[in-house]
Amino acid sequence: ACEAEGLKEGAEKMLAEIAQMKVQMSKDTEQSEAKSLLLSTELGDLKAVVSEKNTELQQAKEQRRESEAEACKALSDLEVSRKEMQVKFDVAQDASADLLRIRAALEESETALKSKGEKAHEAACEAEGLK
Repeated sequence: ACEAEGLKEGAEKMLAEIAQMKVQMSKDTEQSEAKSLLLSTELGDLKAVVSEKNTELQQAKEQRRESEAEACKALSDLEVSRKEMQVKFDVAQDASADLLRIRAALEESETALKSKGEKAHEAACEAEGLK
């Protein structure tokens, strides 16, 4: 009977420990589920932030592409303008060279006319003197 009483007490003690372990496991499970839910929420928030940052990055890349395209167009326009100005400069240089040639020809003609005028004057003076 004592032995049976000891076994009964041991069994009751084991049952109490098992019940206590079940309660502790239940608490641990609840805490784990709460932590899991919290982590899941945080993960969702982080995913939203990453998605927003990716969208911002895509927009920045698109703006960069647009800016590069505008810069290329401006550079192309500038090159066209430079070529047009070079053509105008070349035309102006040619015109300037033509004007210098015309001026030299005019000076030459003026010198020739003065020389002929002087000879005519001398001839007229000689003719006057012969009379």
